[in-house]
Amino acid sequence: MRKHQKKCHRRISAAVIFLCIGAITLAMIGSSSGTAITLEQSEQQETQETIISHSGSGVSEEKMISVTRSDGTVDTLTLEDYLIGVLSAEVSPQFYEEALKAQAIAARTYTESKLQEGQPLCDDYRCCQAYYDESQRRERWNERFDENEARLREAVTATSGMVLCYDGQLAKTFFHSTCGGKTASAEEVWGTPYPYLVSVDCSWDTDAPRYQETVELSVAEANACLNDGVVYCSASPSEVPVVKSQTASGRAEEVSYGGTQWKGTDFRQKLGLNSTNFSFEINDGVLSISTIGYGHGVGLCQHGANGMAKEGYTFEEILTHYYPGCYLETQS
Repeated sequence: MRKHQKKCHRRISAAVIFLCIGAITLAMIGSSSGTAITLEQSEQQETQETIISHSGSGVSEEKMISVTRSDGTVDTLTLEDYLIGVLSAEVSPQFYEEALKAQAIAARTYTESKLQEGQPLCDDYRCCQAYYDESQRRERWNERFDENEARLREAVTATSGMVLCYDGQLAKTFFHSTCGGKTASAEEVWGTPYPYLVSVDCSWDTDAPRYQETVELSVAEANACLNDGVVYCSASPSEVPVVKSQTASGRAEEVSYGGTQWKGTDFRQKLGLNSTNFSFEINDGVLSISTIGYGHGVGLCQHGANGMAKEGYTFEEILTHYYPGCYLETQS
């Protein structure tokens, strides 16, 4: 097991670089750390390239990846620059430093795992990770762009190459916004158990902006949302949904409503609720649904991680709390 090893550097002499210029096509591109040279890639690496970046002591290689955007365009950039885009979309740049580092490692591990499995990357959080490019970050942050960009780049750079592993393999580092006091296991949400994606206590996310919310909709609106052409919901104006069973973490496992039994995850998805930790009230045909937490609840709780960092926990302590049994390694 390797922990916090320094990233390997490949030294290339000026003579070798000079000879390579005559043999392959080089494209000069700008990066935040200086000029980089993009090398031609083989057909087996269609979505990954390598750039050689120059530093004070030598030359190091950086992975290039491709990200399909929601409009169909493709961004090609370094893995580390991609992670800055992920952090900008997933968490606040004003999070505490150790929380940003923990998020950077979780996002890097998640990305490397998908690439290892040959899966494409996109900017849809429902199948990959949310991602903002530089123009989106400038638009969102305005005059605070330089400050926020520097904070996220520092978190990514300080953890360069670090990934989370379990039993010699990259971990499945799922994460979410707010767990509401206890994370969920992967098995209770998706039916697939992982020894490190289990429910753990979390008392650090109570200040999260979406820790507890209430939405209201008419019974007619609820019926319309729940009817999908296959399952039919016919709740009466006075009927209150009933949570028939709960998961080990206290979330709704099964809900009875309108003559139908629903999985808690399906009920949440169809009604667009923040989480499956919900309670109900009915008043004059209006259904009030109160939720605790935001997101699926599996893995790293982002606001919980920030709360831990506020209390002085390190990024490694944060990660091993939310992914018990996992450990850090540094890829060369």
